[in-house]
Amino acid sequence: MIRIKGIMVVALAGLLSLGTVSGFLFVPQDAVSVCAASNSLNKTKITISKGETFSLQVRGEYKSVVWEAENKKIATVSDDGMVTGVSAGETMVYATVDGTKFQCAVTVEAPELNKTKLTARVGNTYQLSVSGTGRKVSYRSSDAGTVKVSSKGKMMFLKPGNATVTATVGGMRLSCKVTVSRPSISIPDLVPGQEGAVDLNGKTYKNISFKSSAPEVLSVDGKGKLTARKPGTAQITVKIADYIWEQKVKVVNSLPAAVRYGTYEGLDKQEEKLARKAHSIFATVTSDGMTDMEMIAALHDYIVLNTAYDTTYTRYSIEDTLFDGMAVCQGYAETMNLFLDALGIENKLVYGTGGGISHVWNLLCLDGDWYHMDVTWDDPLLDGKDMPGKVHYEYFMVTDDVMAKEHTWKRSDYPAALGGKYGDFIKDKLEEDAKKEGLFARTEEELIDLVVERAEPGRSELTVLYTGDTADFNSMLQRIVNALAKANPGKKTTISYSMAPVGEYMQFMLQVELL
Repeated sequence: MIRIKGIMVVALAGLLSLGTVSGFLFVPQDAVSVCAASNSLNKTKITISKGETFSLQVRGEYKSVVWEAENKKIATVSDDGMVTGVSAGETMVYATVDGTKFQCAVTVEAPELNKTKLTARVGNTYQLSVSGTGRKVSYRSSDAGTVKVSSKGKMMFLKPGNATVTATVGGMRLSCKVTVSRPSISIPDLVPGQEGAVDLNGKTYKNISFKSSAPEVLSVDGKGKLTARKPGTAQITVKIADYIWEQKVKVVNSLPAAVRYGTYEGLDKQEEKLARKAHSIFATVTSDGMTDMEMIAALHDYIVLNTAYDTTYTRYSIEDTLFDGMAVCQGYAETMNLFLDALGIENKLVYGTGGGISHVWNLLCLDGDWYHMDVTWDDPLLDGKDMPGKVHYEYFMVTDDVMAKEHTWKRSDYPAALGGKYGDFIKDKLEEDAKKEGLFARTEEELIDLVVERAEPGRSELTVLYTGDTADFNSMLQRIVNALAKANPGKKTTISYSMAPVGEYMQFMLQVELL
């Protein structure tokens, strides 16, 4: 019998004939004595999060173990080796096993998610990130159809709804509750020839596209710009990521739209006839480069210059104004109303009196301010007759106070016209034009010299902007006649005139005869 390091071996016939099973050597159990292996901890270094636990264990055989944390403000350890993270930092946990001390280095992290609650827009994205850790972070969405999240935490919002995105760090889970709001989308009413845009309520969206089911009726481009082309129905589809919004839109023609854009489909014969005439005028006197105020002034002037007041009181309509060139106040005002509607400018017809007689005129809103406009009274008369080629601006873009001097109306029925930045538009324009044409006079002497210089043999007409004193106008007029007679000896001198205030100026329209 031989004893080798505690193992008893029996040698027979020079062979290790200890017994074999399937070719493998085995030692009978009662013939073996095994020494206990060395003790150790299952981990000598761990990283956990604040509030997270980890079970340390002693491997091997032992009679007793005592656990101890070096800094309990960072981590604690229970009697059975359960380590719990308390706050961010590093510390040591010790296990004394039958008098032998083992240690484990513990790092406690305090991971934080950059967002725990988020309201987002469909189609947009947001990057989630976890700070306070060096470990790998994994992400998961509770509803990937609503909020999709990448392995690196980038969220994409696919459709309206709610989802929770969880970031996992070790055994710690951090959550972000996401609400994907429903987009507010609308489409304005459009008429043929008009442009507009899909209204996104002032918001911007990524991954957005637009489509029309009938672009020949209503087209839409990649930025949501709409163009109404002809009467009909089209379905507009807005797709934002996986969210789809649809609306059927009718394009219906109107008389004002036809006047502005020259589209006549859907109008009856009488409307079409009027629309074609009005559009021809509109296209002639306005242009895309003009401001609304410039177009209003041009249309005002067209009506005045091409319409005579109907003293027979039988012509009342827009047709009378545009086709016959003659109408009473209703024709003037309704024609201006049609042009203002074509411009898309809010306006009203005011019914009241002018000079004590039943009268109608326009009230319009431009850039938030209301103004009166009496086109009829801006068409000057001379001895009760129309003055061709002459325009007054005494009642152009004026306030309630100016109108009230010779007009009455039930003010409570209409917005207050207090004026605004356009109150001086015509005054400034007339001053500029008059100075450019040499028809601006500051004093009586300048006015007399100007009339004498410009008057020609026969009949001549002058429109002069005057800034001087008009208190004794009749005397001043006589001095003009005397000056003309002196400059044109032997000729009979006659002056007819019309005048109207424009701001602090006086606009004189003079007809001079040297015969």
